[in-house]
Amino acid sequence: MKYLTKSTTESVAGVLIVPVFKNEKKRLFGAVNTPERVTGEAGEQLQIVISDAGGTHEVLFLGLGDAAKITPHSFAIAVAHACKAAQEKKQVQFTVYVREELFRAAAADARALGELLSRYIGLATYQFTEYMTDEKRHLPEMASVTFVNVPLRLMKAFQQGLLNGQQIDVAVRAARALGNHTPSNMHPAQLGAEAVRLGRGIKNLTVRVLGKKEIEKEKMGGLLGVSAGSERPPAFIIMHYRGARASDAPTIFVGKGVTFDSGGISIKPSDKMDEMKFDMMGGATVIGALLAIATLKLPVNVIGLVPATENLPSGTAIVPSDILHMHSGKTVEVLNTDAEGRLILADALSFAQRFKPKQIIDLATLTGACVVALGESRAGLWSTDEKLVRRLQDAATATDEKVWHMPLGDDYSMQLKSEVADLKNITERWGSANTAAAFLQEFAGDAPWAHIDIAGVAYSSKLQPSRRHGATGWGVALLTQLVRR
Repeated sequence: MKYLTKSTTESVAGVLIVPVFKNEKKRLFGAVNTPERVTGEAGEQLQIVISDAGGTHEVLFLGLGDAAKITPHSFAIAVAHACKAAQEKKQVQFTVYVREELFRAAAADARALGELLSRYIGLATYQFTEYMTDEKRHLPEMASVTFVNVPLRLMKAFQQGLLNGQQIDVAVRAARALGNHTPSNMHPAQLGAEAVRLGRGIKNLTVRVLGKKEIEKEKMGGLLGVSAGSERPPAFIIMHYRGARASDAPTIFVGKGVTFDSGGISIKPSDKMDEMKFDMMGGATVIGALLAIATLKLPVNVIGLVPATENLPSGTAIVPSDILHMHSGKTVEVLNTDAEGRLILADALSFAQRFKPKQIIDLATLTGACVVALGESRAGLWSTDEKLVRRLQDAATATDEKVWHMPLGDDYSMQLKSEVADLKNITERWGSANTAAAFLQEFAGDAPWAHIDIAGVAYSSKLQPSRRHGATGWGVALLTQLVRR
């Protein structure tokens, strides 16, 4: 897709999107006036054909709501919603009139606005058609979006923002595709192969995949235990981006990569088990974030670690009461094989210590309890470091990938003590998202660490105004923003 910019409003390509504030009745674009029936209420869309001296145009009036409440985020979401709706009508070219109220004096704000627009348009117009044989169901790919009324003094910054957002969107789309594939096709080895393929040719980015023998050599008992029920071997993906001096400590991202989670012997109910192909979205997000950071050529060192496995029942699967010897040397009593994500993350967090990290952030679709607590609009955030919490919250605000700070403490970690091993992998039901985070803390080491539970935001089972169902790619922009600041 091409993004173009103009300071004037002389020419229009494709559908003209005219944003309208609530109860606004003035001329907005050349000879185009707001029709009386347009109220400007947030979410309103009215598409009509208008003829003027320049010819005939299709104009989509887009309601923004109260002018005093408009933000760059809400504007970008509204425009993306409009592009998605028009794409579903087979329209692929758009011209967007950018309201001057959205441009502040600082170039940084113009850059941020451009980035939000290209990111959100990419999110909204993404489609996954890999397994659709009926091409009539395929929507046309977007051809171009032209933004007009951009002030000349801010043009360069706005264009840079559009480019940055598009590069992030490419990485987000890669993460979404990894999650949307069938688990039979996106098994652990294939996930590793895709990480290698996606990273090929990107400067300063290397990708290595450890196979089962190397995982055994590393004594990753958690990853080996969870994978024991599957005929497919586990994989351990290591992505290393070197954008700064070798002496600079790296930020490490760890992502849960369970490519299908049946629950193992503690098998899940059949209802919605199909959604368990998305249990690897933490890993997909980490892969996407490394791609975005490397493509943007950020001056940082970042390592991505993705333990990948299936969690299936069989005669060789681990069973409740088994004890695993973890990479760190600790032992864990398995009381529920469906609490598997924390077992493979624990090995990865322990493995991360060899790099002497600046900070560690892990992402995982870890607990249903987090979804019960926060719903499907926010991820849970736990951390051992208040400064890291604030930086993540700032990054969440900038990217509109919302997080909510959750508690850690001895009252949670003491519940993890086992009578027959160092730790047990589950506790009582109450506060179980917190005790899951406390379990990971046991393996996180001394560097600032944060855990983000993305169970409620990693995928959507229903169509939304600004994006389609399936994997969301949530977190790619957040992690990228974290290391940019």
